[in-house]
Amino acid sequence: MIESVEIINQRLLDYFGKFEGTDHPNYRLVWSEDQFEKRLCDFTEYGIELSIPEVREVRKYSYIHNKYVLEKACPVPSTNKELTTKLSMEPIWTFEDKFGHALMPTWAAIEILIYTIHSSLHKKKIEKEDELMLPTKEATEERIRIMEQELFGDSSRIEDSLRYDSAVGYGIRKRNDSKFN
Repeated sequence: MIESVEIINQRLLDYFGKFEGTDHPNYRLVWSEDQFEKRLCDFTEYGIELSIPEVREVRKYSYIHNKYVLEKACPVPSTNKELTTKLSMEPIWTFEDKFGHALMPTWAAIEILIYTIHSSLHKKKIEKEDELMLPTKEATEERIRIMEQELFGDSSRIEDSLRYDSAVGYGIRKRNDSKFN
């Protein structure tokens, strides 16, 4: 059964609430063609440079056409001078298949997406998060170290040998591929 966008958005509000201190929901489902945002622009839509930047309403998803998008509320960093608001709804999932064809959103899929995000955020909670976000060399190196650890784990010569099938060992290795059956 396909639910309406209004029902899904009400559920998102009921289950995941509003963004801290605002009336904006933490998550919402939107149609890509209906989304616009106000940006401080240096150029017109035709590429002509403006002598004085001006605020213009522009398509938010010029790169996503005729698809549903799940968005999450995020604070706009003070360093971002383009957006004119302090809160932005950022895309976290586009409902499309691997060929780029639009898919209808379902509550079950949305719930899995959001719980996966919450699970991964809480699994590796960084205690010194504010310090890691500073624009210092040490903070940048620590962020890179954390990302490498999450991406590659504890890579070792033994693990690499097993992965590339060059390990030597005792006993029989049971494999499922036809080469060794």
